[in-house]
Amino acid sequence: MRRNRTQATYTFMCLRCEMTWAWIYEVREGRDRAGNEWRIFFREGAASASPEFGVACPYCAGLRVKVLPLRTGVAGIPASEGVEAPGRHG
Repeated sequence: MRRNRTQATYTFMCLRCEMTWAWIYEVREGRDRAGNEWRIFFREGAASASPEFGVACPYCAGLRVKVLPLRTGVAGIPASEGVEAPGRHG
């Protein structure tokens, strides 16, 4: 069984209010004995849904959220450092 643990910063843009923000996720991934790949996401120490599905805008609660290109980082960065100052895109 292969396991891997990384951190990835996902940047989001709300298509409703045009705000942008970023969250750091801990990503645990591996393969089971049958060779099937799995991936589990954690945010601020708690299990989380994939950041590519079901993210709501923390500013307007809008559900039309676009995931911007992924940035990966090293383990050990506190989750609080993953929240960037809000900004408007454009």
